[in-house]
Amino acid sequence: MIRIADLLNRDLSVPIEEVVHIRKDDPSTALIELTEYVVTDRIRAEYERLLSAMAAAKSTESFGVWISGFFGVGKSSFAKNLAHMLGGGEVLGASATSLLLKQLNSRQISESVEFLNRMVPCEVFALVADRDVPPQAGAEQIAETMYRIVLRDLGYTDIPVTELTVEESIRRLLHLFEVGRPGKTLVFILDEIGQYLAFGSEHIKNLRVVLQHLAESGVEHTKAGKIPRPPWIIATAEEKPHETLTDSFRHRIDLSAAGIAEIAARRVLHKRESQEFVLRTLFKVHGASLIRNVALERCSRRAEFDEDQFVQFYPYLPHLIDLSIDAVAGIRLHPGAPKHIRAGSRTIVKQCFDLLVSARLADEGVGALVSIDRIYELLEVSIPPEKQHDVEVISEHCDYNDHPGMAARVAKAICLMEFARNDLPRTTNNIAALLVRNVTET
Repeated sequence: MIRIADLLNRDLSVPIEEVVHIRKDDPSTALIELTEYVVTDRIRAEYERLLSAMAAAKSTESFGVWISGFFGVGKSSFAKNLAHMLGGGEVLGASATSLLLKQLNSRQISESVEFLNRMVPCEVFALVADRDVPPQAGAEQIAETMYRIVLRDLGYTDIPVTELTVEESIRRLLHLFEVGRPGKTLVFILDEIGQYLAFGSEHIKNLRVVLQHLAESGVEHTKAGKIPRPPWIIATAEEKPHETLTDSFRHRIDLSAAGIAEIAARRVLHKRESQEFVLRTLFKVHGASLIRNVALERCSRRAEFDEDQFVQFYPYLPHLIDLSIDAVAGIRLHPGAPKHIRAGSRTIVKQCFDLLVSARLADEGVGALVSIDRIYELLEVSIPPEKQHDVEVISEHCDYNDHPGMAARVAKAICLMEFARNDLPRTTNNIAALLVRNVTET
């Protein structure tokens, strides 16, 4: 029997991290992140546009970048890799910048990075909003936290920090930076800052106050010749910046969820070239009937696919990845979802990996498919408790001997379809289409 694992190019013994940690310095993890970074055409184009703007930026102006997009689309990876290119450094003896430039494969990016490294050497610091900034933090606490991070990363362990005003924190931060890293430009990443701003308009105002002080003080220090350029700020958030922050973040990048499927396919589901014929043969024999079996009615979601798409996304069908994205978004927005789930949930890349490994789909024979109830079982811990209870009740009281387990599968399908919401009627035909578990089913 040929297993699904036999088709895959990826070594499934090498785990995939749930999320990218902007400050995680473990060398082996960092090397995996750099060498496995999937660069879509959209990501490459965004780096080209942004780095060109950075290279052309005026020396007396602060530079702000806002990176937005759905959870799991790669905001933190984009920001972290930008930091690698600006700040340099090595990972297990290899240049982090060189590893990234190889992945990005763009002459324009290489030229911009070479110019920036030569003319605008940078030192990068990172604040992770959901860890470093308490929800009730005011402007003073945000500024003080940034000051503490600079102290820590520059090795100043003997300087006491008491309650400071925003102006005092920023002034001390810039002074210590210009002494500790002369000739460099300060870059500060505010990762997942949207989680702090989501608490309301007062929080938006707090951040705006800090950024204004940082920009104004940075310009003063630059004109006085103390630092080469005002600080650059890079922020990540699911949402686009509030209108009152647009002056601080004139450069905006929105990473579309449309790229998630391609990233998952290339990083986890990529097939060995020598084994592609197995799937192509399978499609030639069963493709037409499979497409009929998984067709969706009364909705605009496309469930059709060709041979190349079948090979690329197998054991997923392409529309199941899109449905997974919508379901995860619906779960995270549900008021009954646990707080730790609402702050983050399994990314699609991680979901693909875990279905193969934790759910042991990789050990099944070629022909097995990801179905919506398999996705539910993987995401069950994220499902609000009352929804889990409903599924359990249906499973217990509506099962029949002639179709054992089918009631549970249908209940799981309906539950995820409800979270996906967007244009997916919960009809008998649609439920049956999403429960297909094998290419050969009739």
